[in-house]
Amino acid sequence: MTETPSIEMILKDLEKLSEHVKMYNTGAYPAFFLQLHTVLRIQDILDMQLSDLYFWEDGSIKLLPELMYAGETIELDENGRRELAWYALQRIAVCQAQEEALDDWLCVNKQGKQLQLQAYRKMLERTSAELGFGENYNVGYLHSLYGYLAIGCGRKTIDETAKEYRVARYYLLNRIFKGRKIQYLEDVIQQVANIEETQE
Repeated sequence: MTETPSIEMILKDLEKLSEHVKMYNTGAYPAFFLQLHTVLRIQDILDMQLSDLYFWEDGSIKLLPELMYAGETIELDENGRRELAWYALQRIAVCQAQEEALDDWLCVNKQGKQLQLQAYRKMLERTSAELGFGENYNVGYLHSLYGYLAIGCGRKTIDETAKEYRVARYYLLNRIFKGRKIQYLEDVIQQVANIEETQE
């Protein structure tokens, strides 16, 4: 069984990784972001167009009210919607915009061409090493973290998560999570246990 880092450590690493990708690999940011917010496969994300998330209305570009792709609903809170709004601002003029601006790949490389899976994989591995993480935040690991963090933060049960991934519980725990022990946020444990923090 693989040694499992704490949820708190994973969240800190992901915050650093997110900032790094935003700064140095902006065109890859939606792939990184959507891997952590959906069960979509990475190739499906890389095949998305801007028009799969955004629409044009009266000269403005806006995020679609309901996000769906490849039969999956992408549920985002307000912060998640702000992240994708930020990305649109990096890619296209969103005011006095032309509708044709949305006829482009969602994820692009530094030359503005469709981001390829191999390049994305290498970027994640290189960035994990540069930032000195104990874990390699590769494509498979990010795909697993969507469900793992939903469980560890108390938002979903193991069975609900397995259903969302469309796999059996055993497959989720042993193939997708690779046998990692489920860790829970300490705050969630205390909340459910109805234990008040003691002041020292």
